[in-house]
Amino acid sequence: MQIDVLMGLALDHGVALPPTLVEDISALNIAASGLIARATACSACAVDITTCSTVFQMGACALPFELTPAGDLNALRRAAGDYLAGDNIDELDFGLAIIGLGATGAVIASGGTSYTIKASTSVLRMARRLGTLTAPLTTRLSSLIGDAVQWDRMGDLAALRIGPADVVDSAKLAELGELSGSLRRVADKTSVAEAILLLRHVDTAQEAARLARVSDALGPRTRGAFEVLGNARVFSAAVHISNLAIGATAAIYLLALQSLIFTSQQCANGCVRATRRFLR
Repeated sequence: MQIDVLMGLALDHGVALPPTLVEDISALNIAASGLIARATACSACAVDITTCSTVFQMGACALPFELTPAGDLNALRRAAGDYLAGDNIDELDFGLAIIGLGATGAVIASGGTSYTIKASTSVLRMARRLGTLTAPLTTRLSSLIGDAVQWDRMGDLAALRIGPADVVDSAKLAELGELSGSLRRVADKTSVAEAILLLRHVDTAQEAARLARVSDALGPRTRGAFEVLGNARVFSAAVHISNLAIGATAAIYLLALQSLIFTSQQCANGCVRATRRFLR
């Protein structure tokens, strides 16, 4: 996924990549693009997002599954498997799935207004699985979910006496709703898959709002700006200057891309060759 970002930035800013690097990446793409290879990889990616190898694959294979109730049920299946094996249950993953299932039913009753909550819980679950949730955001979400989910009613839920929405205190989801609104803006300006990856730059709901403002200005180039500029510069621009200036500042720093490309060439070549050996 890192290679995709750097390739895109190089194309946007007219940076000529070393021919050997382009050839290696092309060979890697050919090796992974056969019909059987694509189908197998897509199936694995759909049920386990940690196996997705590209942003495109994540969007084409994992998201259509995870954004439906099937994705939430898959999370409950993982929790049940961990419980039966005597392992610790990921309560954040489990709680987000419960809220997601509850919101799915509420979407119909509310005319669709609960879909933002449903979609954001799926995004957060996938980020959790991929490891792109920061420690501070994980801690805050765990607290929010812990308060909102009525864990003492899980027995009734398991016995099907009540539904998922009945074990969720929606009055305690205000902050999650705020975060959800920001994530929806980011996804609208970039993509859902990009929003999942961009969560690695967010520690609080306030930073998610700033990320949304950056994505308003930069659109699909948002993740590239973070890769080149770093959190501090991007968020500083979001707080102190206008949307137009955010784009201008990013453009200035993106001029440094050529030196970064050549500096990282050896590392990239090594990664590509190692992956090619793995695919053989």
